[in-house]
Amino acid sequence: MPTQGDTFDTGSQVEANGLYVCAPCGYKKRLETGEIFPECDSCTRKNEEEVDEDDRMPPSGIWEFVSDAAEDPEEADSEDEKEEDE
Repeated sequence: MPTQGDTFDTGSQVEANGLYVCAPCGYKKRLETGEIFPECDSCTRKNEEEVDEDDRMPPSGIWEFVSDAAEDPEEADSEDEKEEDE
């Protein structure tokens, strides 16, 4: 089980469900066990826009583990909202 701050390379297999953040740009993405760490959508979009070469994001290759599903306060909040709606 990864701990907060552990890093993983794009293309490697996700070891545990959780919230991960792209180290270069800060984009957060929820991934599940067995998925492959993707290239960062945010970095890719920024690099596809017409920007100066100096302003482009570095290639996204590092994902950092933030929290698992049980520890994610945003996930808990959305579960509470679902119960209130019912």
